[in-house]
Amino acid sequence: MYSRPTTPQGIGQLLDSTFKLTAASYGKVWVLALLLGLSSVIAVAYQFTTMASAPQDPTAVLGLLRDPVYWALYFAGICLGLLFSAAMNLRIAAIGEGREIGGEIGQAMRRWPVLIITFILYAIAVFVGCLLLLVPGIILGLSLALWPILAVLEDTGPFASLGGSHRLIWGNWWRTMAILVVALCITFAVYLVLGVVSGFITPFVSPREAVIAAIVSAVIVVVLEVLLIVPFFAALLLTIYWDLKLRKQGGDLATRIAATQ
Repeated sequence: MYSRPTTPQGIGQLLDSTFKLTAASYGKVWVLALLLGLSSVIAVAYQFTTMASAPQDPTAVLGLLRDPVYWALYFAGICLGLLFSAAMNLRIAAIGEGREIGGEIGQAMRRWPVLIITFILYAIAVFVGCLLLLVPGIILGLSLALWPILAVLEDTGPFASLGGSHRLIWGNWWRTMAILVVALCITFAVYLVLGVVSGFITPFVSPREAVIAAIVSAVIVVVLEVLLIVPFFAALLLTIYWDLKLRKQGGDLATRIAATQ
């Protein structure tokens, strides 16, 4: 049984809480994770069918970049991914807070337009930041990273979600970065294992068509990776969000006490 911390945690404690929350919620969110994974490969599936029709054409991949159907499917996959991700965040948050689960898809659908708009604004901010010698993009990418949590848990608009994430993370930017680096190292280890597994699967998928086999292998890896990693990262962002809220509340309380003395 997961118990949500009531005091700020150290990095090791926070990661331990993340693993416990992931374990407590995985059985109830793996379907949402699978749907998210499938939505992320819609465009890849279209690429697979295109390459299958012209397996020996080296310009087929470049042609996809000029194909409006490919980009429409790519954007549709992102939109569906945002929906299922939001539903997962809501369900894991309910589990972490000891509330009953159910109806998360409906709640996420009501927030869907806000999620899409906020994602576009986030992507633009990070892209512009990366154009400015990369470092601003990295800073913004991290400081705004909690927007999906705020958008669904606090029911905030696009700018309020981005601004709220920035206010929560900014005073703890390096600490949050350290937590995410550790999490990414864990993710990289899982990805390596999945890469080895796909290496064994690929020859059985299509031994004669290397390009098609590579695409199918990529789909398999993405789906497996999503099933294993996405619930963990959703739990991680929620744990970071709760921890930063506690730290902010503690800082605000200390400021009020100092003001009265």
